[in-house]
Amino acid sequence: MFSTSIRYSLNQGLSWEKYKFIKSNEHPIRISDIDTKPGGISSKFILRGLYPSDYNKEVIVHLDFTSAFDGECKYKNLIIKITLC
Repeated sequence: MFSTSIRYSLNQGLSWEKYKFIKSNEHPIRISDIDTKPGGISSKFILRGLYPSDYNKEVIVHLDFTSAFDGECKYKNLIIKITLC
């Protein structure tokens, strides 16, 4: 899948925000994987992909949602949902 941005939800899908991780003059990347810490207990993610327009040069995008929370997270069942767009 080719993508220039993600949509994310911090409230289990009730509302969604869009984050563009590619500059407007850059081509979309082909996403191959989304990684987080084992067990999925993290607010940090790594997108791995390729720039098809640049001879399939590998690209890594770091997504850090830590600053989305004020202080310590009080929700034990908090789910960060990410979808590519």
